[in-house]
Amino acid sequence: TSPHPSDIISKIEKELATPPEEVAINLILTGNGAKRYHFVKSILSSSYPELDEEEIDKYLLRSGVERELERIAHIWNQK
Repeated sequence: TSPHPSDIISKIEKELATPPEEVAINLILTGNGAKRYHFVKSILSSSYPELDEEEIDKYLLRSGVERELERIAHIWNQK
């Protein structure tokens, strides 16, 4: 069964009370995920040659996080 919404909110509130200053991510993409990532990264590298590989990786991660926040907000506002 899914957790009760009040339990989810309580857990989120606890997590948000002590956010980390830094998060290290070691990620391995395979298959279609790796192909999509490589495709988008190649486009960004060609379009923005002033950005290095790490900056592009950070941008892609941040954009994914922002997209998920928008989805969550949309779902939350429907309830």
